[in-house]
Amino acid sequence: AFVSVKLLQGERIAGQIDTRPVRDTYPTTAWRVGEIIADTYDVPVVPGAPPGEYILQVTLYDPQSGAVIAQRVLQMITLAP
Repeated sequence: AFVSVKLLQGERIAGQIDTRPVRDTYPTTAWRVGEIIADTYDVPVVPGAPPGEYILQVTLYDPQSGAVIAQRVLQMITLAP
């Protein structure tokens, strides 16, 4: 599975990264049921993205089919000028 982390303002994507979890070191096939995985992502911001409030959204998906396994809005963040 892949993780997609996006900065969203409405339908506008101001930043996005899609990668395997835990910097490609701990595949989802090795996860235990109920295990909580701590992970960090550096989301590049699109040049020219306006300052303001954005939603931080994370999605776990199958990269071959595109099927979404889980998706959650984590929090609102502010991009400064």
